Amino acid sequence: MMGNLVTFPKDSALNILIQSLDWETFEQNCAWQLFLAHSIALETILQHLEYKEHPEALSCLLFQLQREKPSEETATMALSQPCRPHNQFTTSIL
Repeated sequence: MMGNLVTFPKDSALNILIQSLDWETFEQNCAWQLFLAHSIALETILQHLEYKEHPEALSCLLFQLQREKPSEETATMALSQPCRPHNQFTTSIL
């Protein structure tokens, strides 16, 4: 028999995720592993992240994207990011 384990309710996961951006590196990495297991839409998360301010979160997203099959949706998401100087996240995705 299999069951489901819910660590974060879907309606509060994004709020917790945004709060976790101020946590220490190890705590963020642990939290991100749990969040990524919940299959939260990357588009929802990306709009809250800044290249210089949230390197831990962006690196976890890059690891997640490496596991996924490339798609038009992922390319559109990456290319629709605001253009900022020294933001290498978009080029890293591509």
